[in-house]
Amino acid sequence: MKFLNQSSIANVQGIASIPTARLERKLGELPSDVMLQIKQAIIFALDLSL
Repeated sequence: MKFLNQSSIANVQGIASIPTARLERKLGELPSDVMLQIKQAIIFALDLSL
């Protein structure tokens, strides 16, 4: 991903909410397959069922 300068991970166990006003700028966009993996990890971590 062009906007990342090194390999990275998404920590779904450290999820927190922040006010929209704190979002200053968009850094990049994740491919849909990566977003699907993140969504599945969040569902698992929070013990949700869809």
